Amino acid sequence: MYLVAPFLVNIIARGFDADKKILTINIVRLLTPLFFYQIMMSLCDSIFKLSSEFSRWAILNTVAPLVILVSVVLFISKIGIYSMVYGTLAGSFLHLALLLYCVSVKFKFSYHFKLDFKQKIIKEMPVLLYPYYLSSIPVQLLLGIQSFLVSLLAPGIASVYFYALRIRNYVEEYTITIFSDMALPYFIKKVSLASLETVKKVYAQLICFPNFVFMPALIILAVFGNQIVYTLFRSKFTDPYIISLLGGAFSCLIVFFLPESSSNMQFNVILAMKKTWWVNLVNVLRTTIVIVLSVTLFQYFKFWGIVFSYSLDSLCGFLVNQWYLRKKYAFENIFVDPRFTKIIFLNVLLTLFCLYLNYSLNLYLYSANICQNIILAVASCSLGVVFYGLISYLFKCEELKILISLVRKEKIAHAVAE
Repeated sequence: MYLVAPFLVNIIARGFDADKKILTINIVRLLTPLFFYQIMMSLCDSIFKLSSEFSRWAILNTVAPLVILVSVVLFISKIGIYSMVYGTLAGSFLHLALLLYCVSVKFKFSYHFKLDFKQKIIKEMPVLLYPYYLSSIPVQLLLGIQSFLVSLLAPGIASVYFYALRIRNYVEEYTITIFSDMALPYFIKKVSLASLETVKKVYAQLICFPNFVFMPALIILAVFGNQIVYTLFRSKFTDPYIISLLGGAFSCLIVFFLPESSSNMQFNVILAMKKTWWVNLVNVLRTTIVIVLSVTLFQYFKFWGIVFSYSLDSLCGFLVNQWYLRKKYAFENIFVDPRFTKIIFLNVLLTLFCLYLNYSLNLYLYSANICQNIILAVASCSLGVVFYGLISYLFKCEELKILISLVRKEKIAHAVAE
């Protein structure tokens, strides 16, 4: 990667001028060690899950983003984009050091390198790894095409897209990923050890619970997105149009991200049924749809064409999986399930409440004081969470009981471990 960086940059960033190309090549070369980090991350991921340390894994996964955030806040005025590059390197290897400490000291694992071509696993590696390459190659192709299209936009608007995408990725890191790591054993045990008929019976619960947890959080972020973006980035982007564009792009990405939790759970159900080929096929299909839409819509809508096409990724996966499970295995139609419709209704009420709250804040309270705006944004999000919890209790939502039960079990497990 270090040697071929200029060649790759010429392919995916043809719209960059000479200075930007040199900057991109330098950044790619600096980030080359992250390949080693990703390899070791996969190994540690397996060991943590084998040891049933889901909570610890989820908590440690927040180390790298936090280091990046601190690095950007402290050093962006001095070294610019390199604050994120060096923060990424420092956060990644601090994260890796903590993981290896847990693996070697806490779990008593040791690693000994041995390459023996007579091992049976060596012969089976192409068969074992082909699903990974089948699903990852289209994703990398999509990223390359989107990077090329974004490079054709005006510099300020291109930055808006990448900032909005980065914030959305952090939302995924701190919500979907952590939830999957902490709550997945509870659900996968139900699926992997059960018959197909039993899985069908609990399918609605498997889909409803993630939506109950994540949909309100994402709706709150989408509604207050403009205010959050304005508060965080008004010193970076002085043009009001650019700031409003960033807020709109962030809200759009979050709104279309709503089906991701359901799609995640569907993939886990399908994997438990040992249908890996279908998961890879869906990944290829939805990536292909996004690529075609990106290229087509970019000709007419430029920036919004890219944002809209990328946003549809999660929705495509959810709809295709729902069709497959209903058509092939006669799973129930989740859209007419009473529990699912109740959750949708509660989230509609939450949306109306947040919109009214946001309108009132814009009209009366928001000011030029950044600290005051941060306090108001946090207070508004907290009010949204409290309101959602209250109406869930009033409507006797079953998922609220499951959530409380999971939290209590987690606390008991920590107490026993200590």
